[in-house]
Amino acid sequence: MDLHVEPPTGVGPLRLGMTREESAPALESLRAPGFHSPRDRAGVWLHRPDGLGISLEHLAGRLAAVELWNPLGGADRVLYRGLDLFGTPAAAVRERLARTAALTPGDDGISYVAPDLLLALWRSNASDDPADPNHYFASVLVAAPGYYDGPGGPADR
Repeated sequence: MDLHVEPPTGVGPLRLGMTREESAPALESLRAPGFHSPRDRAGVWLHRPDGLGISLEHLAGRLAAVELWNPLGGADRVLYRGLDLFGTPAAAVRERLARTAALTPGDDGISYVAPDLLLALWRSNASDDPADPNHYFASVLVAAPGYYDGPGGPADR
């Protein structure tokens, strides 16, 4: 399955600003037929057979952020304008994003935010060794406008 990241609109059928009642069936539509992980939580997160996880964050009853993580690799792809965010080396993802958007590295050297896009990327260490799984990003977050602003932002949750 290909999931298209469209900041700041959403990911696939998940549209930022949806109510919980709207986002729960949209999340469920991404479930692989006949597959259920014991780690799934209805309306909040689900896992696909190859390890792709999809998590929703609501603020004031509205979908504020969608996070996707892919610790195992696999058949599912997460694409931003045709760029495979998990299947392309992290250095190449950073280079391509920096062509069209400001990209701010975190203090840790493993996370990056494109504030104008409301898009964040993460990996567990800063390895650029192609044999190391951390050579690739493992998580992407798409947020609604205002997600990082002031009171009620992630630090206050």
